[in-house]
Amino acid sequence: MSISNHNLCSDDLRCKNCKNPDSMRFCYKEGNLVCISCGFVSHSRFIDPTAEWRNFSDGNSSGVDPRRAGGIVNEALSDGGIGVFIRGKDSFKVNEFEKRMSSPQDKAIFTANQKLTDWSHSLNLQKGIYNRAMDFYEKIKKSKKLNGKNMNAVLAALLCICSRLEKNALQFSLVEAKTGVSQNDIKKCYMIVKSLLKVPSTHPKIFVGNIASKLKLESHLTNAATDIATKISDLGIVDGKNPRTIAAVSLYISLSLSNDAQKKSIKDISYYAEIADNTIKNAYKDIYPKRFEIIKKEEWMAPLDTLPFVN
Repeated sequence: MSISNHNLCSDDLRCKNCKNPDSMRFCYKEGNLVCISCGFVSHSRFIDPTAEWRNFSDGNSSGVDPRRAGGIVNEALSDGGIGVFIRGKDSFKVNEFEKRMSSPQDKAIFTANQKLTDWSHSLNLQKGIYNRAMDFYEKIKKSKKLNGKNMNAVLAALLCICSRLEKNALQFSLVEAKTGVSQNDIKKCYMIVKSLLKVPSTHPKIFVGNIASKLKLESHLTNAATDIATKISDLGIVDGKNPRTIAAVSLYISLSLSNDAQKKSIKDISYYAEIADNTIKNAYKDIYPKRFEIIKKEEWMAPLDTLPFVN
């Protein structure tokens, strides 16, 4: 019989019958509070507050912690994510049977969950990004509109989209390095998934901060570029353009008006923005005629007439 005085205060330890000051104990098998001196049962049908699994941590210090009672409920899976998985050298036949019994939908979601978990850890992402990506994947899978597409590319694109929604935009090059999925495949799926989910476009000012930090710009240059990007978006001067392109152009304008030694070339901005030189130049040409409307003159800025005209 398992008996303990765990979680009992001094008043609970005193027996009301024999008045022994330290004799009351929990009997976990019977669910009673009993006196070990006289046998008096003070309370019965207690709910055991302790864990419902054995603690093997002393005898198994390496590997997976067996104290866990299982993962959290996953509503996307048919069994709620609380199915039994058998491991070990003798479990092959049982696992093969389970695989045949599992639905293709469950298999896909389980695999996607594993990949998103691994990639999120590798990219050091916030939990909110992973949760959004998993929710979006479940919607896509149920719609069956991306059947046949490279699942890894879809998942990588979802991480890029969700990182932007969480205002912590990931660069395609970084995602490619951590996931092994090529940038071209990610970008193709990115546009398809974004359209399918009807995700609103990310504001260019989010990219301004990310690119500026890599260029190691001072705050006044970054702030000016942010204001310019906001004005461009508000006026709709280049509607339909990639927000990263607008951010790159805004930074180029801010740097071009700077009189200090922090000036950077279009090639520098292009490298960190992951946008082609010509793409930035073409967008700049469209924005240039509106320069007096989008730029708020600051004391440190050169005259707006000195802004270069790019052929």
